[in-house]
Amino acid sequence: MYWTFKEKKLIIFLGAKHFSNIVSDNNGIEAAYLCRDLLINISSLVIFDRGTDPMNEMMSFLKFVALIKTPSKILLTGTLYQNSMKEVFNILDVAFPECLKHNKAGEKIRRILNVDSNTDGLPIDLKMPLFDKLEDALLRQDWDHGDKIGYLTELKMLTNKVIYNHQGQFLLEVPRFMNFTVVLKPTSSQKSAWDIEKNSKGKGCKTYSTLSGITLHPVLCTFSDRVKGLPAPNEDEIDEIVKSIDVADGVKTKFFTGLVKLCDYTNYEKILVVSQYVIPLIFLQRLVAQINGWKDSKETFMIKGDTSLSARQVSVHQFNNSHDAKIFFASIKACNEHINLTGATRV
Repeated sequence: MYWTFKEKKLIIFLGAKHFSNIVSDNNGIEAAYLCRDLLINISSLVIFDRGTDPMNEMMSFLKFVALIKTPSKILLTGTLYQNSMKEVFNILDVAFPECLKHNKAGEKIRRILNVDSNTDGLPIDLKMPLFDKLEDALLRQDWDHGDKIGYLTELKMLTNKVIYNHQGQFLLEVPRFMNFTVVLKPTSSQKSAWDIEKNSKGKGCKTYSTLSGITLHPVLCTFSDRVKGLPAPNEDEIDEIVKSIDVADGVKTKFFTGLVKLCDYTNYEKILVVSQYVIPLIFLQRLVAQINGWKDSKETFMIKGDTSLSARQVSVHQFNNSHDAKIFFASIKACNEHINLTGATRV
């Protein structure tokens, strides 16, 4: 295999985990050494799909990719602004290992790192502290706005040879996103249920889940005493609750049903509803099923933790492409960057 690959134009398809295991294998066996040499020294072109994963900021195999001698390396990755600063520079270390060595850090970055201004470039062992401290500085609310601008300016100077900013002039022709903040005043029933739950002995995620439900509708305080660890209520349980409620008792529920009614007047509006907790999602889905007669997997769709991968793909495809689709209910924890709900017009 080794000599065949070396002498002829062949392609090897290899998983990232498998690649990492081979390259890191130092057991002294000749076959392992030949495989390692083949991947690091012989290949003339290397293509990696998913150079980084937003759900795991320090993909270990990137450091093994950096060992490959060929300069012809292609990393197919997600949009960089979705990832953390360390992830971005992990990719740059693989694609452009000399990136920071050939650039002088500005005074602000040197000051935050306590680097001597006479030092040329950045030592490798200072890269990770740089990213940690810069992220902290840019995200903290109490840092001076002028300093943040300075850090970003110097960071742009450090990467101006490898990261390009596309102005995206064609976007001027695309309808812009419009953000609205709607302040809703809770009803007396919600205030009462909120105070009772807030003053109860329970604390932690379960209490926050119940309080989140109460802000939607006070009837959801029914699940306050639900034993921890039980699965979310099924449709039949929610249906029993939905039958007898007054929508106006819950300010968010009233707003939601009003929005659904307005959007239903058009032929193209689709709504995306996101929630940290599952019970509010099931409640709203069953509510529109009762009011509008909408069915799951036809007019409404939902992704939560126990939704299979195949079911997720089908739901996303149908929501984006079906004229019958109206609402997509999504759990924040279950949905990540790989789910593209481009069909939604309202969130």
